[in-house]
Amino acid sequence: MCGLVGPDLSWIPVERRRARMALAALARALNALGVLCATAYGDCISDFEGAEALNIFSVVEDEEDARAVRAWFNKTAKRYEHAIGKLVVLTVVSIDELDEYSPSELDEALGSGIQIAGDVDKSFILGGMRRPHALITLDMTALRVRERLAVRAELFGTEEVVVRGPDAFKSTRAGALDKLGAIRVGRNAFIVPRDRIDDAVRELEKRGVRYFIREVVLSENDIRHLKSRSM
Repeated sequence: MCGLVGPDLSWIPVERRRARMALAALARALNALGVLCATAYGDCISDFEGAEALNIFSVVEDEEDARAVRAWFNKTAKRYEHAIGKLVVLTVVSIDELDEYSPSELDEALGSGIQIAGDVDKSFILGGMRRPHALITLDMTALRVRERLAVRAELFGTEEVVVRGPDAFKSTRAGALDKLGAIRVGRNAFIVPRDRIDDAVRELEKRGVRYFIREVVLSENDIRHLKSRSM
């Protein structure tokens, strides 16, 4: 939460003092306007100097609040852009409008973003949202045992403990499905965001794996619960 402690500006170079001060002022203004949560996201947080724009994703209570924030920013954007030295792209959405965004878009804007304003932590917003996913169950009965083990390793990755003298290290290799944001919830089952179903299916068909797809609507809290039950 950033309402009281101030925004995390560590991703802006210390020598860009004016930009830091301008963004801090922008964050205070968003707090005063009642923004629940605002994050900076995209290229600007990994390479501030190289990014063409500063992207900010903000969540408000309702459409009336959204209109008020948009109207205010339309009047003040140039001042902040001049001080920051970049185009500032402010996206304003109400709680209800979050359902219109794909899981991938929300993961980028909220999940991977750095919160700069608002008294509601981004994790609470993401955790309570119910979003479309696919529960995919694998049927490997046509494969030999050795083939099943190899396919599981390719899809879900591997984890092993390496012992070197008195020390032990955990070695982890990501699988093809991990790279798509899939979450394993059983020996032969996983959940993937709906907008990544086609990518997941390609990985399965490439390996000759039969599968069954069931569309479900889940929040991050639901997924954590399913994952804990499968462990």
